[in-house]
Amino acid sequence: MSIAAMNWVWQLRLKPSIKFVLLALADAADDTGYCWPSIPTLAKKTSLDDRSVQRILHKLKADDLVQVQNRFRNDGSATSNGYRLSLENGGDKLPPPNPVACHEVVAHMTPAGGSRVTQTTTEHTKQSKPPQPSAELAGEGGGSPLICPKQFSPKEIAVATRNLEVLSPELAQELLDELAGRLNANSVRGAPLSYLRSLIARAVAGTFEPEVGVRIAHTRQRDKELAAIKPSASPPKSELSSIDPREQIEKLRKVLSPNKTNFKRQGNHGYFE
Repeated sequence: MSIAAMNWVWQLRLKPSIKFVLLALADAADDTGYCWPSIPTLAKKTSLDDRSVQRILHKLKADDLVQVQNRFRNDGSATSNGYRLSLENGGDKLPPPNPVACHEVVAHMTPAGGSRVTQTTTEHTKQSKPPQPSAELAGEGGGSPLICPKQFSPKEIAVATRNLEVLSPELAQELLDELAGRLNANSVRGAPLSYLRSLIARAVAGTFEPEVGVRIAHTRQRDKELAAIKPSASPPKSELSSIDPREQIEKLRKVLSPNKTNFKRQGNHGYFE
């Protein structure tokens, strides 16, 4: 998996199914953007049928986002194609520049021996880097509404937060809870960020269904409710120490001692009231 290829795909504005296939290619690509997964492998990864994958690959090739190379075995038989992602080609599918980050500059130029012309250029202004998420995101009360798995390092938290920006906060938290549950069960074999990206791709395609993450969310909600319950107030130690044990014993003795004046003999039946 190439981080550069994955980041390149995330910046492209594409339809979900097309972006999903391109993410599957980037997940298998090396640092140069080259990979050779088969059509059935891509179909299994994206939960699409083979014909849909082939159609999307033709679309990616026509848009100059992927270069297709025919590959053959030593005996001359055809094998899976090779794909090279056009990492240098963003085209017009990249999101437009931030209007705050650039401004137009109008310059008046007079070419030698010619008339005066006006040229408009765009210059980018320097902006301070956005604040990076801190390691507190791994627990409650961090600098972001997202709660990352406790196994994440600060760098992984920053990368995960950037990748999850394409989703709503509610759906992003469901993916993080699902990842946390998988990590707690030691069922993630590869890199956690790679698994998170696969969950994001499934969410973009509309095929994500929470499983173990539901328990993580329930446990977090239960802990929050328990923390909100205040313990019952107990009497101060000063009040407890001021009680005289002998006085309490004397009061108890008076209550339990029988009062003989209240007993009356009734006839021959020996009845007392």
